[in-house]
Amino acid sequence: MSGVGAAGNGNDPEPAPLPPQSAARAHGRPDEVAVVALCSSTHATTARIRALLRRWSPVESMEALIKREPDVLRALASDGCRIAAATVAEWARETASISLPRIDAGLSHRQERIWWAERNVPDDLSVLGELLNDDDDQPPVLFLRGSVAALRQPRVAVVGTRNATSAGREMARMLGRELSDRGVSVISGLALGIDAASHAGALASPEGMPVGVVGSGLDVVYPPANRRLWHHVAERGLLLSELASTRGPTPSTFPARNRIIAQLAQVVVVVESAVSGGSLITVDRALERGRPVLAVPGSPLSPMSAGTNDLLRPGLLGPVALPCLNVADVLTLLDLEVVSDSGYVDHRNQPTATDEVVLQALGWDEQSVGGLAGRLASGQTVLSLAAVSLSLARLEQAGWVNRVAGRWRRAGVG
Repeated sequence: MSGVGAAGNGNDPEPAPLPPQSAARAHGRPDEVAVVALCSSTHATTARIRALLRRWSPVESMEALIKREPDVLRALASDGCRIAAATVAEWARETASISLPRIDAGLSHRQERIWWAERNVPDDLSVLGELLNDDDDQPPVLFLRGSVAALRQPRVAVVGTRNATSAGREMARMLGRELSDRGVSVISGLALGIDAASHAGALASPEGMPVGVVGSGLDVVYPPANRRLWHHVAERGLLLSELASTRGPTPSTFPARNRIIAQLAQVVVVVESAVSGGSLITVDRALERGRPVLAVPGSPLSPMSAGTNDLLRPGLLGPVALPCLNVADVLTLLDLEVVSDSGYVDHRNQPTATDEVVLQALGWDEQSVGGLAGRLASGQTVLSLAAVSLSLARLEQAGWVNRVAGRWRRAGVG
């Protein structure tokens, strides 16, 4: 996990003392540089940054932290933040060690922008205030890369488990593609599984402008396997974090990230979730904010659908979520016209009759060759292991299936 050392230069000799305020103001973007410096420490929690920026500008907050620790302690205490004097002293030392010119150069190099609640923002960033101002747990700072225009479209969060099934990934991919085809921005946390599939679907649409809200700094790709996806989201849509660029993820940053997803979305769709899945935190945050929630029903035998099925189960006040069977269910809640055909054409070659039987038998489960042959034999088709293997090889070449760790699964479109 990256802390403030990564923001400065941990391999350099002891840094020089912080320059006076006049020197800090000499940078091209003094308040933005100061915000990064303040937020680069692991001691910089949401509540603490919010308390400082309510009282002072970012430059003034940074200098108060370094030069007037008692004032900072009083400011934090008056805003309800409990923090030890030793923690403030450590935060001050870490902030003072950061190279302000390096921060300034990094912002330019990464084309990273910064929004904070008290800022007199440029017109294009004003949408963030419009969407966040009524949130009691509003992020005090957001770091952005990409186009804020993605937030001016209708917005739907598609969330779910990291350990998604093939069927779950395909449903998320289909929703991401079809919502994007209709001018809806798909929001996710850019995790593995459902999040990644929904954004892959959004990027498959020529209209796709996905929004990724992540639990680490924008320079710390997590999980690393999603590196290409992160960059594509930033290029086509928008990448957001409330953590400074070099901050790594911690167990607490993901639940915190989920509240921002819930606030930005007009509708939240849960595709798959275990009974205690992290996406259910997003559901709770969405319900607190009056956002409608939909859930994709799943097999009662699948642990990856236990959480979503529970959302659909009637309780004392009725079900928590409405069922989502297709994109029309989402569009109806957005009050958008439901069009039956998005115009997408699957260009894969159609399977032969035998290969179609194998594909249908595979369904959306993951199967070994032997398991699939057994499933076929229990029906009305008996194929040898060699025949099943050849069929899967043809289907793989045509893009209908793929193999992961010796098991076969159906591949989604796009």
